[in-house]
Amino acid sequence: MSEKFTWVGFSSVMPGLLAVGTDSGRVMLFSPKTNKLTTQKDGKHPGKHVSLVAGDWLQDGRLAVASSERMKVSAPIVVDESEPEWKTFAKFYIAGMTSKIPIQMVSTTKSYDSTPGFLAISLATPPYIAMTLGDKVVTVMDSSGLYKEEGFFIPLDYGHIVGMIWVAHEVVLIALANGYVVLVSAPLLMRQRKNAAASAPGRPATDAHQMPVTTKSMSTTRIFQNYLSAAIELEGSPAVLGDTSLKVLRVDMAKWGTDECLSIAADIEIEGYDPSRVGTSLNGIACKSEGGERLHVAVTSTGGLLHGFSLPGRGAAVHGA
Repeated sequence: MSEKFTWVGFSSVMPGLLAVGTDSGRVMLFSPKTNKLTTQKDGKHPGKHVSLVAGDWLQDGRLAVASSERMKVSAPIVVDESEPEWKTFAKFYIAGMTSKIPIQMVSTTKSYDSTPGFLAISLATPPYIAMTLGDKVVTVMDSSGLYKEEGFFIPLDYGHIVGMIWVAHEVVLIALANGYVVLVSAPLLMRQRKNAAASAPGRPATDAHQMPVTTKSMSTTRIFQNYLSAAIELEGSPAVLGDTSLKVLRVDMAKWGTDECLSIAADIEIEGYDPSRVGTSLNGIACKSEGGERLHVAVTSTGGLLHGFSLPGRGAAVHGA
């Protein structure tokens, strides 16, 4: 096989269904029933820069993948007796998005690399899609492709984007390298910019729909003093890694617009990590749930170290552990 794999992601609804993006702009799907990885005929990204570099699964079984020139959303992909199949549902053209980027505000040079880095799907139905263009710009759009996207950029002194997670109430959390976290309410953002996606058919009302349209749609909070390296969802709660610990965060929409909206629910020091060593940092995190009772967490740090620990899962909390 001459193609190189450039992105992979397991389905959020079909156990064992795996999507693979390639440098030729094609999607490949692995079926857990047939144990075959098949190249999809539909959905190929055309153009010069076609490597599929970011993606995410929607909760209804659809898949969104992005290259430097396109972002495409499939129809629901199922696993049955036949091989899983991609059929294109919506297309987004990234050139139109990148043409709006104020390069002088996001780069210290005359150029800016707008290759997508993160792509994340919101939790409600119909969902929003958030996608980063480079490491300083975020676009938010309805997944149908029927409405225009809305974008914003991160100031240079706040650091580059290192992670992005959707939480409840259609709020996207953006983690920044300088230790900051930005919260953005997609419903408020769309309402303020008079985007019809805010009232798309089937979109549920959230707390943000009841707020005055003049309410700030974004807020910024410093979580770490030195650096932030990664963000992850821990069984419904956002968590960020940086300095010497993993911090689990809580978002309170009743306090949106105040400093108390974002708080730290838990601050877990990484045992065995020595920040006094020159050049060391925490740089990666992964987690796996064990039947809802325990959540196993692995954190990596420079120097080749792996730090492992476990936390009570949702099931344990229910049973009073």
